[in-house]
Amino acid sequence: MPVETAAPKPSPTPPDIAARIRAEALTLFAGKGYDATSMRDIAAAVGISPGNLTYHFPKKSDLFGATVTSAYTAFVEELRVVANAEGLTAGERLRALMDRLAQLSTLEQNMLRVFFRELMTTPEHLRGFSDVVATGHPMIL
Repeated sequence: MPVETAAPKPSPTPPDIAARIRAEALTLFAGKGYDATSMRDIAAAVGISPGNLTYHFPKKSDLFGATVTSAYTAFVEELRVVANAEGLTAGERLRALMDRLAQLSTLEQNMLRVFFRELMTTPEHLRGFSDVVATGHPMIL
């Protein structure tokens, strides 16, 4: 008589490690700046080894680009949805955008801090982001 065994339970979906890395990196970049934040700092904040971090993002500049681009793209998309809401007059749309901007999340505040901090220093690692910004503004307007 065959022995019945229970089918293995599927393992729960692991958290998106890249998203966790980007979130912690954004917090550190906002607080300390790009130059003062090390890959070791980010790995420690996420709770992973530096080697695991570099598996996902080989260079700090890669991580910076992915972090800022991801946060900015999500932010612009949300503003675009608000700006294109159906049935609103131009004044109501403007008011809705202003209300949304007045309620920035911590992630959005950090993204703007990083953007403006690094913009003032204009280092090489921010140059690739200018294309993302250039395409983001028309999406809103």
